[in-house]
Amino acid sequence: MKALFVEDEKLLADALKHLFENNGIEADIAYEGSTGNILALSGNYDILILDIMIPGDYDGLGILKNVRDNNINIPILMLTAKDSLQDKVKGLNLGADDYLVKPFESDELLARVNALTRRFEIRNEPEQKRIKLLRETSEILVDNNHIPLTQKEMQLLECLMKAEGKPLSKSDILNQVWGEESGITDSSVELYIHYLRKKLDNTRINIKTVRNQGYFLSTD
Repeated sequence: MKALFVEDEKLLADALKHLFENNGIEADIAYEGSTGNILALSGNYDILILDIMIPGDYDGLGILKNVRDNNINIPILMLTAKDSLQDKVKGLNLGADDYLVKPFESDELLARVNALTRRFEIRNEPEQKRIKLLRETSEILVDNNHIPLTQKEMQLLECLMKAEGKPLSKSDILNQVWGEESGITDSSVELYIHYLRKKLDNTRINIKTVRNQGYFLSTD
């Protein structure tokens, strides 16, 4: 699991990163809204944890809205000192999955994060019911078959899974898997699609191409 904290209190953010990594959760931090917005839209995270009052072009609610407007379907937890009912309702109505008020207990935060990610997996099970990502061993489980993947193949597959059947363009995949500044070209995307298709060849999982739109994952 990989989490993103958008939190301007550096000591708190660093402590949370340490807490998560001690519990087997990889974590990145953005200390202001502009960077947080870019990272949140990258599609590289399994959960977002957003403070509301942060410096930069976007506050936590702005990032939340941008993520949902871009149809990025991942769990989002608001972690903030703003504790009024109006604030909670606004965050939940914009698409947050949970709302935790500071100060909080670390055990409660971890429990909520684990509950949200489990709930997300269950919610998406009908679309991706034959695929399970096993990040610890860098492989996937498809119809009870273990298939080893490289790190980039795993990231590419996860990117396609999160799109939930909607075509992703090569530029979308480049940005989400390699990042905007990577220097990787469209031909690299085609090559990794080819690699992944070969590894899925004996399963009922297909990566289909839509002309002038991109690639999508089919589990039919």
